[in-house]
Amino acid sequence: MHATIPQFPQFRSLYLQDHDVLVGFLREHPPYSDYNFTSMWTWDVDGSKQISQLHGNLVVIFSDYVSKDRFISFLGSQKVPETVETLLTYSQQHNLGGTLRLMPEVVVSSLPPSRADLRIEEDEGSHDYILSVELMKSMAGSKLGPKRNFINRYKRQYEKRTVVKKIDVQDPFVQQQIIALFCTWQKKAKKTCAETEDEFQALNRAMSHASDFDLHALGIYIDTELVAFSIDEVVHDGYGVIHYEKANNDIVGIYQYLKQQSAYMFAELGCRYINYEQDLGIPGLRKAKRSHAPIDMLKKYTISCAI
Repeated sequence: MHATIPQFPQFRSLYLQDHDVLVGFLREHPPYSDYNFTSMWTWDVDGSKQISQLHGNLVVIFSDYVSKDRFISFLGSQKVPETVETLLTYSQQHNLGGTLRLMPEVVVSSLPPSRADLRIEEDEGSHDYILSVELMKSMAGSKLGPKRNFINRYKRQYEKRTVVKKIDVQDPFVQQQIIALFCTWQKKAKKTCAETEDEFQALNRAMSHASDFDLHALGIYIDTELVAFSIDEVVHDGYGVIHYEKANNDIVGIYQYLKQQSAYMFAELGCRYINYEQDLGIPGLRKAKRSHAPIDMLKKYTISCAI
């Protein structure tokens, strides 16, 4: 880990300038969505995320995606048992919940199985869904039959008027189109500004700094109107990540068509897998993500003291 990252127990805010150092470290590990630099930085809209290093491991103080409660987590393979003990003590002493959360399976598997003093629990709502690019392109198989039907319904009604193209999210006109579509999605989803404020700010941060990340964006237009977009990233080990996607909910089949077109783009970029991130334990989101026939999960756990 680079000297610019403070040694534990010192922490500091996450800076855009940390990109190269942290991406170099993160590439040594499976591409968990929580430990994706683009996600970490763009969603840190209130500047509350804190980073440190301990025994060469990356330590992060996160805020819960729903409750905003702060907690501690880490990624790395060095002195894992010692790091767990130190961070559990720190979490208890500094009002961070007393539990290590979003702990990647690759870290947890480094712990000796005989640690009866630890309570290690699978955190199903935090698992990342892994989709197959080829399967999303073909939408083959019985599990994806409903999505094929929606795509066919979309094509029958709109294909002749549809243009699918890569878009430059740093172009001011494209940004205006994306913001307008975001507002349309918000209204049709009957969400308040307060409910979508963090995502709206994160989206704007991503667009404003797209050149600092390996972002690729796709737009779907009916006539000249942007009706769907996806802002994605190519990471390592053949993975792509879907960071932001929105569509006009009134258009039947648009989300299924968007997912298929995004898969075509990922394939062109050399990706074999898509990290579709977690469902946060929200039933509707879980149902939607499972409907994409995931081929794997990047699992995460919580670790706390058993006593």
